Amino acid sequence: MISIKLKSYAKEHGLLTNRDIVYGVIEGYHVSIDRVSNNGHVCTLINFYIVNLDDTMKAQIDNFVQVYKDEYKIFGVTYSSNMVSFATREMAYDTKIKFDDKVRGILNLFKENLFVSGCAYTNETNNIEFVFANGMIIPASESIISKFVEKSKNQSTNNQDKSYITGTIGAAIGGIIGIIPWVLFAMIGYISAISGLAMGWLIKTGYDKGKGKTGGLQFPILVTILVIATYLGDYGISILFCYPDVYGRRI
Repeated sequence: MISIKLKSYAKEHGLLTNRDIVYGVIEGYHVSIDRVSNNGHVCTLINFYIVNLDDTMKAQIDNFVQVYKDEYKIFGVTYSSNMVSFATREMAYDTKIKFDDKVRGILNLFKENLFVSGCAYTNETNNIEFVFANGMIIPASESIISKFVEKSKNQSTNNQDKSYITGTIGAAIGGIIGIIPWVLFAMIGYISAISGLAMGWLIKTGYDKGKGKTGGLQFPILVTILVIATYLGDYGISILFCYPDVYGRRI
């Protein structure tokens, strides 16, 4: 959830908001800001997108962090493709002025070293648009956006050839097979976590083999069959343990 201070900051700088992410362009640099939780501690993550990011540029950024980590409350910096992520103190505990100073300090570093902002995945700098991809809002070039669109079309086309019904049948067969190791492990004296994992894997594999549709009802179907299969497995175990075998012995 975006804090009130971060919403106000976004409004003052002409940034956009989507879900819990603030994003836009500040002084020519693409930026996205969101809140993340790490080991129970919430911090504000400031992401910039710098093209042609190399080891020399990373060293300059690392040095900046060492110098200003106390003043700007920067806990660390990470790199992924063209993205540079600064983990900083939660915005709720900063004043807007301090947060703005922090962002401008980073921007001054980029300007002084002539860093150029652009696409998150390529070194393109023209016709960049923000898109939602892989759980993030990122700046992307036309070539990357077209790949996302093509991938989405392929997934949609593939899904049209699938069915929840056949997927459910496949998952049910997988669940029946998964009951076997569940009961066998119980017969030797314990319930193993591996048998539960095997059952879940068999149910999911059965759903895929049955060409079940992805998304939508997929998750509820898998969970329902897993619960039913677990119940049937426990029921089978209770029968084995509560009733004697043909020789009159209790198993």
